[in-house]
Amino acid sequence: MKKDLFKYLDPVVEGLNIDKKKNLIDGLAKKIVDMGMVAPSIIFLETVKPITTISSYTLLLFVAPYLELFGKNGFEYVAFFKERSNVESLLKRIEELSKEEEKRG
Repeated sequence: MKKDLFKYLDPVVEGLNIDKKKNLIDGLAKKIVDMGMVAPSIIFLETVKPITTISSYTLLLFVAPYLELFGKNGFEYVAFFKERSNVESLLKRIEELSKEEEKRG
């Protein structure tokens, strides 16, 4: 049953190779640091980290009709947040960029 329910997301998850994950992490982290949203983002990501799989499927359920506006990239973001390790990597990258920003400025 579960396999049928989420069959549309699974190919996207399997299609996220290391390079795509790295690009998503770098892009998201840079946007967060550039917007000055480091602290709120870290708090939010740490809060939702334990329920990432459920959250990604819930997001897919409610946002799926609008993901076409973002192309395949929208599905890639949903698939990205399905795995807790990706959230951990994103948090680390945000902290790294934040420290680099503090040293420069």
